[in-house]
Amino acid sequence: MSIADTVEEVGFAPPSRPLIDLRMLELCCWTVGLGFAVAAAAQVLTQLIALITNHSFYHRLSLESTSPAGNDLGAWVLLPPLIGAFIVGLMARFGSPAIRGHGIPEAMEQVLTNESRIPARMT
Repeated sequence: MSIADTVEEVGFAPPSRPLIDLRMLELCCWTVGLGFAVAAAAQVLTQLIALITNHSFYHRLSLESTSPAGNDLGAWVLLPPLIGAFIVGLMARFGSPAIRGHGIPEAMEQVLTNESRIPARMT
């Protein structure tokens, strides 16, 4: 008599369940939906970067992706990045203290010290 036969006779074998059940199908649907939402957010962010680049360097409203290298601002080309750095500095100074730093270590600290709860403002 083999070990497998003994386990089946005594009743210690776990009940067999299907590999894909309703919960797994629901999780897959949520994952696909989240993937589409993230892809849409990435497209919006790319278009926003193109809009700000065009407005800052070429003084036009366009969603066309262009390089700031072909501008005709001369020495004034330093102004748009400086304004952007100033805005980010204000956000870091007067916003949430969790956005300061490099990102991943601060997020890990929030997970460890805040019972895995990351405030929506930080994300």
